[in-house]
Amino acid sequence: MTVTDASRGTPDLLALIDAFGESLSGRDLEASMAAIDDQEDVAVIPSEGVDVHRGTAAVRAFLERIYQGPRRYRWIWRQRWVSQAGDVAWFVAVGDEVVEESGEVRTIPYCLTGTAVRHRGRWRFRLLHGSEDAARSA
Repeated sequence: MTVTDASRGTPDLLALIDAFGESLSGRDLEASMAAIDDQEDVAVIPSEGVDVHRGTAAVRAFLERIYQGPRRYRWIWRQRWVSQAGDVAWFVAVGDEVVEESGEVRTIPYCLTGTAVRHRGRWRFRLLHGSEDAARSA
């Protein structure tokens, strides 16, 4: 098992986290879906509640909904670490979520965790779970 912190990095996995964050900020649905595994047991659990979006169609519908909504999101990570065992990896990213809506900008402490799998030499997320400081997210 390999454990990596942000200072050393596992380049492919850290790049996957960054690419997904960039697609979120840019509201790029296809780039976001390219970072998500195409297996039906893929799941995204957003920070706004306990909804689970399971399967590629449900994940796509969730991302379409938030990308078409009034809020724009981006992440600023202070810490990231990745652990890996063969073709499976899991990660924690801790930092802030910046939410822009109607000209206002809020910064909320945020944590993203997940698992990724490698198929044909390419890493993709199988599970993503966000959490935020609920007292500061309203």
